[in-house]
Formats: sequence, structure tokens, C-alpha cells
Amino acid sequence: MDTTALVYMVLFGLAVGSFLNLAIDRVPVGRSMLHPPSHCDSCHIRIPPYDLVPVISYILLRGRCRACRWPIPYRAPIVEVATGVIFGVITHVHGLTPLTGVILGYAALFIVVFVIDLEHLIIPNVLIYPGMLLA
Repeated sequence: MDTTALVYMVLFGLAVGSFLNLAIDRVPVGRSMLHPPSHCDSCHIRIPPYDLVPVISYILLRGRCRACRWPIPYRAPIVEVATGVIFGVITHVHGLTPLTGVILGYAALFIVVFVIDLEHLIIPNVLIYPGMLLA
């Protein structure tokens, strides 16, 4: 496996992990994944793109909203890093193949299901049924 490709897959995993956090926050409460754009749950200010950089933004903002200083859940960087590591490991094991894409998709789904179940003690059917159809 080419080291450059592996680094890109880890970075891609970090970005996907950021999106997974959005799903983890919104799916259990039935909110749209598309609207409104990312915003602070406390002050409802839209989060600018430069504050959406996985892990780095969390560190630079010291885990707080730039506008109101409300704490960002510590789960956010954990999910981002875990997704990056998992994407890197899967790519290292399977290489860059179509099968890898399928496995990465299921890994992302399982991360969302795992964290939602951990936090809310539910597994939303809106996640399970599409996964079953794809299987």
C-alpha cells in the first residue's frame, strides 16, 4: 500500500467522521441532515467553514463554540479520529479496491449506529433499513 494513498484515506476518514458527528446529533431527534447547516446548538450561530476542520478546529477552539463559548461535545474529535484510523486500517488491509469502498460505507454506518446506541440506547430504523437493503 502506497503511504500517500493511506494518508489521504486517513484524512478522508477524518472528514467523514465530521459528517458522522452530524448524523449522530441529528438522526436520533429526527432532524434533517441537510438543513440547517452546521450551527451551535446553544447560540444557533452558523459555524463558519474554517471552524469545521476535523480535530484541528476542536483543539484551536479549546472544545468550545467561537461565538458563545458553549462546550462542543468531547465525542466530536473522538469520532473523527476513530473514523480516520478505521478508514486507514481498512484501506491498508484491503487496498484501494471497490470492496474497500463497500467496507468503508458499512464501517461508517456502524460507527453512527454504535455511538447513537451508546448515547441514546436506540438503534434508529432509518439507519438499519438502508443498510439491510444494501447488504
